[in-house]
Amino acid sequence: MPAAPLPTDETSRLTALHALNVLDTAPEPQFQALVRAASEVCGVPISLISLVDRDRQWFKANHGLEGATQTPREQAFCAHAILGDEVLHVTDASADVRFADNPLVISDPSIRFYAGVPLRLSGGQKIGTLCVIDRQPRELDAVQRRVLKDLAQVAASLLESRDAFERVQTLAVDHANARQRLTQEQQRLAAIIDGTDAGTWEWNVQTGETRFNDRWAQIVGHTLEDLQPISIQTWLRFVHPEDLKRSQSALQAHFSGATDRYECEARMLHRDGSVVWVLDRGRVRTRTADGKPEWMFGTHIDITASKQREQALEKSESFLDRTGRTAGVGGWELNLESGELYWSDETCRIHGLQPGHRPDLSSGIRFYAAESQPVIEAAVNEAISTGKAWDLELQLIRMDGRRIWVRAVGEAEFREGKAVRLIGSFQDISVRKQAQLDLERNHELLSVTLESIGDGVITTDASGAVTWMNPVACTLTGYTTSEAMGRPLEAVFHVVHETTRQIISNPVRQALESHAVVALADGAVLLAVNGLEYSVEDSAAPIMTSTGELIGAVLVFHDVTKQRMAMRALREREVAERASAAKTEFLSRMSHELRTPLNAILGFTNLLVAEPQAEHERRAEWLGHVQAAGNHLLGLVDEVLDIAKIEAGAIPLNMAPMNALDSIDEVTKLLQPQAQARGVLIRVQGQLPQGAVLRADARRFRQILFNLISNAIKYNRENGRVDVELDVADQRCEIAVTDTGLGMTAQQLSRLFQPFERLGREEEGNGLGLVITRLLVSMMGGAIEVSSRPQQGTTFTVRLPLLADTPSIAAATPRAAVTPAGEAAAASMANRRVLYIEDNAINRLLVEAYIKTLPGAPALNVVPNGAEGVAAARAQRPDLILVDLHLPDMHGIDVLKAIRGFQPALDVPVVVLSASAMPDDRRAALDAGFTEYWTKPVDRESFTQGLRRLLNAEA
Repeated sequence: MPAAPLPTDETSRLTALHALNVLDTAPEPQFQALVRAASEVCGVPISLISLVDRDRQWFKANHGLEGATQTPREQAFCAHAILGDEVLHVTDASADVRFADNPLVISDPSIRFYAGVPLRLSGGQKIGTLCVIDRQPRELDAVQRRVLKDLAQVAASLLESRDAFERVQTLAVDHANARQRLTQEQQRLAAIIDGTDAGTWEWNVQTGETRFNDRWAQIVGHTLEDLQPISIQTWLRFVHPEDLKRSQSALQAHFSGATDRYECEARMLHRDGSVVWVLDRGRVRTRTADGKPEWMFGTHIDITASKQREQALEKSESFLDRTGRTAGVGGWELNLESGELYWSDETCRIHGLQPGHRPDLSSGIRFYAAESQPVIEAAVNEAISTGKAWDLELQLIRMDGRRIWVRAVGEAEFREGKAVRLIGSFQDISVRKQAQLDLERNHELLSVTLESIGDGVITTDASGAVTWMNPVACTLTGYTTSEAMGRPLEAVFHVVHETTRQIISNPVRQALESHAVVALADGAVLLAVNGLEYSVEDSAAPIMTSTGELIGAVLVFHDVTKQRMAMRALREREVAERASAAKTEFLSRMSHELRTPLNAILGFTNLLVAEPQAEHERRAEWLGHVQAAGNHLLGLVDEVLDIAKIEAGAIPLNMAPMNALDSIDEVTKLLQPQAQARGVLIRVQGQLPQGAVLRADARRFRQILFNLISNAIKYNRENGRVDVELDVADQRCEIAVTDTGLGMTAQQLSRLFQPFERLGREEEGNGLGLVITRLLVSMMGGAIEVSSRPQQGTTFTVRLPLLADTPSIAAATPRAAVTPAGEAAAASMANRRVLYIEDNAINRLLVEAYIKTLPGAPALNVVPNGAEGVAAARAQRPDLILVDLHLPDMHGIDVLKAIRGFQPALDVPVVVLSASAMPDDRRAALDAGFTEYWTKPVDRESFTQGLRRLLNAEA
C-alpha cells in the first residue's frame, strides 16, 4: 500500500489547519448537514468531512460511518485527494494499485468507491476533503461532481467562518452576547445549507445565455417570473457598480488561468431598496475549440448577516482596543486544551512587545519577576482545580528589561466540570504602586536608606532645583550636596547619549511637567564635573502631597557601566564566533577538496603495490590516474595559496604596457590541443585601436585568459565554438570570452565566484580558478562581468585600464633555442657534486631518482639531518646544496648560517627544497641568504632545469 507523498506546502498547510482550532472538537450541525446533503445527492451511504493532520485524518463530520472518528494518515484516501485540485474519483478501490491492499478496503468498512474534493482555504492551503464513500463500485455523474465541489467550497468557508467566530469568543467576557448571536446565526446558516438554500447560476460566456434558480431570485426579493427574460444583464442590473468592476477583474483573472476559480463578494440591490451582500463563486467548466471560456457554473450565498456582524465586530474590537489603550488595560486568554495563548495589543504593549505578538505559556510566565512567578503559578493552578479567580499585584520584567508593577486578574472557564479556558486582564499599575511604595517607606528613604543605598538619589523642588543628594549621587556627579544645592538639576545631572553624544532630556523635568514617573532614555552617559563618565539608568517621579499638590521630584539612578561593557563584549564575542564558523566551513570544504585527489593517489598506489604482476596497460592507466590526481592536488594547493596571497596583498604586480592580442594568441595556441580534442573551434576577433595599449601584469593577464578560455572549452558542447573578442569601451580594454555550452541559471550565477563551487560539475576543476581570476582582475584595476542563458552559452567580459597615446608594443621575444654550447654545459654536470639535506626518506628517494635519470648526472650525497649536512658540506665542498627547512635537529636557516660561516668560505648555491609554500617562509628564507626557494611537490622537469641552470652557472 503506497502512502501518499507529502504536499509541497505541508508545513504551511498544517499551520493553517491548526490555526482553525477545529481538530478534536464536538460535532456541529452545519457540518453534519453538509455530509448528509452530499450523501443524498451522490446516492451513497457514507459521507465525511475529513481533516488531514500530520499523522492522522480526523472526521469533523460523519454520516454513515458510526463510531469512527479518525484513521491513520497512511491509510487515508484523503491524503491522496489533497495532492490535487479536482475530485479524486476511485471507481473500485480493490482494482486500484494505490488502495487495493489498504486495511480500509480489505476489511471493515470495506471501501470500494471513493470520491473526495479538497477543502481549500482562502489562503490556498488544502487541509482535508469532503468525500463520499460506498461499499460497492460506482461512478458520479457530472451534476453530482459539481454539487460535491460546491458543497466542499461551502465546507471550507464554514471552517474559516467557524475559526473567525472562535477568535471573537476569545476577546473578552464582554463578547458573550455577541458569541451567542453568532452561534445562533451559524445554526441558522447550517439549516439553510441543509435545505440547499443557495442561489445557483449557469452562464454561457460566449452567448450570454444565463440560468438562475429560485433562491437566486429570492436573495434580491424577487421570483424567477419577475426577472424574465433572464440573461447576464439581469446580474449586471442588480450588482453595485463598484463591485461590478471587482467582479469583472476577478472573472478575467479566472478566464486567463491566473486563478482556479472565480470568487467575489458583491452588493446587490434588493427589491425593497436595501443592499444585500452575496458571496459569488463559480468556475469555467467548458471551453470552446479555440480555448475561450464557454459554460460557467456557480453559486450565490447571502452573506449580508455575516458582513454586518463583521463590521460590528471590527467596530467593537477597535473600540475595545482604544478603550484598553486609554485605560492601560489589556486582555488575555489561554486555551487549556490546545495550549494556545492570546494577548490583546495592549497586553503586548505592557510587556514591551509589538502588538500582535503570539507568546506561548512558558514564555508568558517568564515575564514575571522571579519572586512573582511562584505566586502566579499557584493562582493559576488553584483556578484550574477549584475555579477560584485571582486578582494580584505582581512585578513584571518587560522585554526591554524595565521592571513594572501589574494588576493580574483571571478566572477559569469550565465545560462539563473541566477547566478548558483561562481569561483575564492586565493593567500597568507601576505609577500607583510606586506611589504606594514610596509612601510606605518614606521615613526610611529620608533618613538611613538614602544614605546607604547603592543607587544615586537626588531630590528637587517643584522648579527642578536640587534640594538634596545622597553620597552615591555625589560620587557619580562629582558635586557635594552643598555645591549642588539650589542649582538646576540639568547643571548637576548632565547626561548625553553614549554614541551620538547628544544631550538627553532630563527625566525630572518631564516628571514635573507630566506628574508621572519617567524613565531615562536607553544609552545614557552621566558626565561628572571631574571629567569621569558613567553609564547610568534611572527614573524620576513627582513628589505629591496628600491633596495632590506638586512639591518636587525624586531622581534615582545607578551606575551600569560594567553591565554595558559586558554586553559589548558579548556582542564582540558573537561576531568572533560567526567568523570562526565561516573559517570552519572553509576548512571543511578544503578538507573535502584535498581528500578527493588523495583518494585516487592512495587508492591506485595500493593497487600498484597489491598487483605487481598486473599487465603493463593497467599499471600505466593506474599511474596516469595517480599523476593526474597529484597534479590536481598541486594545482589546488597553488591556487589556494594564490588566493591567500592576493587577499593579503602579497602578490606584486608588474603593471606595464603590453600587447593584449599577442597574449590572447599565445594562450589560444596553448589551449588548441584541448579544443581540438573536443571539436571546439576557437575564434579570435578584434584589435585595439592605434595608440590604445593595455596596461597590466603580462603573466597574470595570461593566467586570466587561460582560466576563462579553458573553462569555455571545458564546459562547451561537443563541436561547439569559443569566441574571444578584443575591443575598447569607455576608455578600457574589453576582452569577451563567449562559449556555446550549457549556460547557467540565475541561481548558479549567484554562486559562481564562491571558492570550491563547481555548480554540480564536480568532474571538472577545483572551483578556484574563477575566484583567482576575479581577484587578479580587481588587483589590476579592472572588473569582470558574466552573463549566461541555460542551454545557450555564457559570456565572461573582462575590462582593464588602457594607456592612451602609447606606441604600439612589439611582439614578445621568442624563446631561445637550446644551443650545442648548452648541451655541452649540461654534459658538464657529470663533474659536479650535489649535497641534499633531507630527513624524509621518500623525498630523498624521489630526488635521487630524478638526478640518476639525467644524462651526465652529478654525484649526489644525501644526509638525514642538519648536523650531518653541515659536516658533509665542510668536508666535501659540493657545487650545489639542497636543504629542507624543517629538519629534526635544526632549522634550515641555521644550516645555511653554519655553511656560510666556513673558513675558507663555501660560496656555492644553497637552495631551499621545502613543502612550505607560505609567503612568509619564502621571504624569510631568501632574506637569510638562500639562493632560491623551490617548493614540493617536486616537478621533475622544473627540478632538472633548475639543477642544470645552477650547476652550469659555475661551469
